[in-house]
Amino acid sequence: MNDKDLQHAFGVWEELSQTPESRITYESRLKYILDEEAGKKDAHAAGVKEGIEKGLERALEQTAINMIKEGTSDEFIIKVIGLSFEKVQQLRNKQL
Repeated sequence: MNDKDLQHAFGVWEELSQTPESRITYESRLKYILDEEAGKKDAHAAGVKEGIEKGLERALEQTAINMIKEGTSDEFIIKVIGLSFEKVQQLRNKQL
């Protein structure tokens, strides 16, 4: 008998030897642990997404600043980068 067969047999024995109450307790704990792990993964993915979005926003703003320094018009910056008029004005005012 190999290890997998032994592990399977032990798992079946464990299930059969549990009372209904202990089985419910075990399954509840298992569900809690799995839910916690899923929550951690979701939070990590959300954090990564937020970091990427903030990095992209900073890169677009820096590009706009570079264009302002080169004398590019607000209309062209808005058209090319997609920032709002107010944001371009804010960045322009910082450069003065």
